[in-house]
Amino acid sequence: MEGLICVIYFSLIKIIKFPLGITNRNYIYLKTRTKLVTSYVIIALFILLVGFIGLNNVKMLGSSLNDVYKNNLVPITLMSNIQKNLLSIRSETLLMLYSNDQNQISNSMSIITHLQAENDKLSQEYFNTNLSQLEKEKSTDFPKTLKNIWCLVMS
Repeated sequence: MEGLICVIYFSLIKIIKFPLGITNRNYIYLKTRTKLVTSYVIIALFILLVGFIGLNNVKMLGSSLNDVYKNNLVPITLMSNIQKNLLSIRSETLLMLYSNDQNQISNSMSIITHLQAENDKLSQEYFNTNLSQLEKEKSTDFPKTLKNIWCLVMS
């Protein structure tokens, strides 16, 4: 450990002493305390520089993660909720088909109406997010498809 400190110290001193006008003769006559203090100050400055660079990188990473959350995870969650609602609409439709009870049919109709309204709200939120050009192209027929499903269920 002491050898490593000496190597770092002497290499840093060679870099620093010539611009400051310290010659080898003057350097030899410096006290050990002065040599140690300057080496530790240089090491502390190096550590501060590394810490500053690390903090800047953490800030950039945080903004990138926030961007990934807003632009990628939120739309996926919205589409997942729409898919869940469509599966629930399908199951309620099957319950309506095989049920003879009017109360069950009207209850299923109200559930389907509620789920369809939620799907409309979720799809509106989805289209208000920052979509890529490919996502916009692939989802142009999506509102028509949702309305067609609603028309099929209601008929």
